[in-house]
Amino acid sequence: MMATLVVKVVVAAVAALLAVWARYRLQQRNDRRKEGQTERQEDTQPAVDVLVEIERTIDEPPTTSTPEILAQLSRRLRQAEDDAPEEVQPSLARVGGRLDSYRSTWAVHEGTPPLSAAEDLRTAIRRAREAIRTYRRMH
Repeated sequence: MMATLVVKVVVAAVAALLAVWARYRLQQRNDRRKEGQTERQEDTQPAVDVLVEIERTIDEPPTTSTPEILAQLSRRLRQAEDDAPEEVQPSLARVGGRLDSYRSTWAVHEGTPPLSAAEDLRTAIRRAREAIRTYRRMH
């Protein structure tokens, strides 16, 4: 009788310790996951900021300073691409290519690039944003 009681107490104590340990490990995993999310957002935020500025620039009416603004954005995009995670770099490179194409059509068409060039750039930006969202979710 006494031995049964001792066994029950030991089993209950072990179960309680295992429950505490499981909660501790779960909390550690959640903390690491939150840190990783913050890290992924910090890795990609400069690229997101440049994409927003590019889109805003092509949506605004052109001014005499627009070509220089586009050149600056192109340089910033290249830097953001270099600093971005490998998973996101190809989509940012496509945006860079479309931005260069947009800039060259700007020069050829004397300040009024064709709508197709702007639409190609917008499409590349949408795809880059989707790649960034996927990276943030998956890694």
